[in-house]
Amino acid sequence: MAIELGLWIPYSEVLKLGMPYPSGIENEVYFDETSHTVIKINNLITSQSISHLFRRLLMHNAIFPQTKYELVGFTGFGNRSVYPILRQDYVANATYATHGEILDYMEALGFTLCGDAEFSNGEIKIKDLRPRNVLKNTLGSIFVVDADFEVLTNND
Repeated sequence: MAIELGLWIPYSEVLKLGMPYPSGIENEVYFDETSHTVIKINNLITSQSISHLFRRLLMHNAIFPQTKYELVGFTGFGNRSVYPILRQDYVANATYATHGEILDYMEALGFTLCGDAEFSNGEIKIKDLRPRNVLKNTLGSIFVVDADFEVLTNND
């Protein structure tokens, strides 16, 4: 279907997306200088399915719209593997936020600390909010660029 819709990028052409950038367990990351965005190829290791990843992205975009994800296509190795390609605005001149800054930011959003780098508002738990996933720009604004989500209620 991705091929039919023109959303398939052969894996052999992935380097055309941008310059390789520091990557993590879940995403192969590239920086696109032209659009000043970060391109992430998600290997689904954390989500384990595209539908679960899309639910996570919807939650991310609702809670952290300043670092929203956009689906730009798919890549992979044919029917054996399909990896979503995501785009996110690049946060210029950023440093890692401190644990205290992350705590203050999440509390301002109505979340409380409930574990190691985990926050909850009683309905949603947001995990992996470590400094490497939360940035601060020169104005002191906080940007969550990567997080994991768990719905705690059945009200989704």
